[in-house]
Amino acid sequence: MKTLVPAAMVLFVCLICTFALADSDDSRDAYVPGKELFGTLNYRSKYYSDSFPEPFRVEDTAIDNELRFDWEHDEGNGSRANTEVAEIQKSFSIVTFEIQAPYSSSTGLIAADSDDGVAKGSSRGFSDVELAARLPVIQSVSKSGLIDNSLGFNLEADIPTNSPVGKNAGITPGIFDDLAIGDGFTIQSLFTFSHSFGTLQTGRASFGYELAFAYAIEDEDFKIPHVERLIPSLELLGITALDGITSGHNALTGTAGVRAEFKPVWKLQPSFGVGYIFPIDGGGRSELHWGIITSLTFEF
Repeated sequence: MKTLVPAAMVLFVCLICTFALADSDDSRDAYVPGKELFGTLNYRSKYYSDSFPEPFRVEDTAIDNELRFDWEHDEGNGSRANTEVAEIQKSFSIVTFEIQAPYSSSTGLIAADSDDGVAKGSSRGFSDVELAARLPVIQSVSKSGLIDNSLGFNLEADIPTNSPVGKNAGITPGIFDDLAIGDGFTIQSLFTFSHSFGTLQTGRASFGYELAFAYAIEDEDFKIPHVERLIPSLELLGITALDGITSGHNALTGTAGVRAEFKPVWKLQPSFGVGYIFPIDGGGRSELHWGIITSLTFEF
């Protein structure tokens, strides 16, 4: 099994690279929106530029063309978990599609919101493959451009892999809001309703809420070799169970981090970020003591 994991990851990377570069000339920068959705979109919106930074654990909601690779380590009450994620995002017109393949390993107590519920022991394998799509629905931009807001729809489907940690399908519709204030400050938020199907007898439905605050510091304001932007950020990620024995249970965690966007290499712009994960409320502390996440992206 251990030898199959690197091979599977390499195969996945090759497939997504082929998919990404096959349509690399279809640049979102050349797209001028405004006539779709009964004229509710605004071509001046920063949603169509590189103004919204890549979050760490909050779901990305901006238009994007990128490859991304994450590693996350979490420590909890007698538990330890590692998750590696490979992801591709590709936009066509105003719609962005996303494919995500996570591989996770855990020991000790498995969190109540995991695919297999509360259990002792260890498990590893590919979690559900996530397929997602999003698009803006309504955009408003102030005359001066100081306030720029995009409201849109997000839909995610989880495809089970039948591994010990990926046995349940799921669907998650959501509403996102991307707000840019001035030249550097952004707030990305997402509110979702998730429902799982499969072996779970309880804990099938949950409400999720995510917020990412970020401020982009351009290279004109600092001088770090090969770095175009430095982006400190703070994220909040919460989930509330809506059914089962844990109905009403809320778990809120935060992530404080910084991401550096580097100068382009060929047709790719790399960025790298590190974030510290911490619990905020009692539910968060019952599942997590601390964690760390690293994220490497290549925009194209």
